Amino acid sequence: MYRPSHWSRTALVAALLSCSFTASAWDGVNDGVPGLIEVTNANNYGVRVHLANPVSMCGPNSHSFVYFEPTDDNYKSYMATILVAKAQGTQVRLFALADGNGYCKLGHLAMF
Repeated sequence: MYRPSHWSRTALVAALLSCSFTASAWDGVNDGVPGLIEVTNANNYGVRVHLANPVSMCGPNSHSFVYFEPTDDNYKSYMATILVAKAQGTQVRLFALADGNGYCKLGHLAMF
């Protein structure tokens, strides 16, 4: 009967522990205090939210803002939450999905 050596078992355990088992449906998840907030015409990335410390929102080559539109279901809630967080200097977590044009659309928002 084959019995793996202590080192073989240790290597197997280390390999399994080094793998990430969490999966995310989001293309970007970023934390920070809201910085610049831009409001533009509808259907032109209506409201753009940048964090005070800019990051790529949906990967290494993406833009440094997430956007949402007045036609989004939670538009008023997104807007109120982001403005309160900016006014109070409170941290938010922005969950974003990459759209077909390489921009990051806000899909979920949490305020700490």
